[in-house]
Amino acid sequence: MPPDPAARIRPLPSAAAAYLSHLKIEKGLSANTLSAYERDLREFLFWLDRQRVDWEGCRRRHLQQFLLHLQQRGLKDNSLARHQASLRGWFRFLRLDRLRKDNPAEGLESPRRQRILPKALSQDEMRRVLAGLESSPNAARRQQLRLRDRALLELAYASGFRVSELAGLRLDGLDLEMGLARVHGKGGKERLTPVGRAALAAVRQYLEQARGPLLAGRASPYLFPGAAGRRLSRQAIWKRIRAYGEQAGLRRKLSPHMFRHSFATHMLEGGADLRSLQMMLGHADISTTQMYTHVATRRLQQVYRRHHPRA
Repeated sequence: MPPDPAARIRPLPSAAAAYLSHLKIEKGLSANTLSAYERDLREFLFWLDRQRVDWEGCRRRHLQQFLLHLQQRGLKDNSLARHQASLRGWFRFLRLDRLRKDNPAEGLESPRRQRILPKALSQDEMRRVLAGLESSPNAARRQQLRLRDRALLELAYASGFRVSELAGLRLDGLDLEMGLARVHGKGGKERLTPVGRAALAAVRQYLEQARGPLLAGRASPYLFPGAAGRRLSRQAIWKRIRAYGEQAGLRRKLSPHMFRHSFATHMLEGGADLRSLQMMLGHADISTTQMYTHVATRRLQQVYRRHHPRA
């Protein structure tokens, strides 16, 4: 359930604005993460105001009552945990910045996170999706768009990039000779990721035959520019990927994140080690990468039951 819209309108107190500025400048958090923290703080402060309590007088019981309020609204464990992380971080900042003498959020327990196994395509499903991009329509512009989309999807599967990383990939961030791509991930962290032969071939064909005509004389630093040379939006990438999933006859709706999950799952199935996969995916913590072992194990169990005569 979304927060009360009135919570978005009320101005933030200077102490909350200072915390968000601290997260942006000193912690280097992404715009999406900052937006989530701001929404959480606004909702908490709005709730406090309705209880006739200000942030300076807030006590642990108020935090517990607020979390109970969120639970009663039906928030899932992951959302509750994020709200608690936002509150713990803010009150820790207030204490360190001497805006409060105590920290009522210290030791506040997080709810148990619900592990959601990522959805991944089988290798056969992925081949069907990519095969649908090989035949180009007759119309020149449609052919150019198909070449762009083929390069985009091949690169998504070859690299495991997040959709925001694909959209922001710069032309000079891809080394076709070395087979490497350089992207800026969460928190602005830069990483290099290998790119396979099929993706490199698709990108070369796109660069040679389609990118220039699609730009129509405009300049753009992005590998996949959209209108007026700006980066292709995440929504546009999402829409194109979903359309090709439907074209391939998939029963489930295809998303950019499923390409990332499929990349990771298929790498593990092929024998990749977790540390290497962690570096390629840009995970700060290897525990995030470890969730893919559950997906790979589940796939092995399905293969075993399908093929063993006494399974």
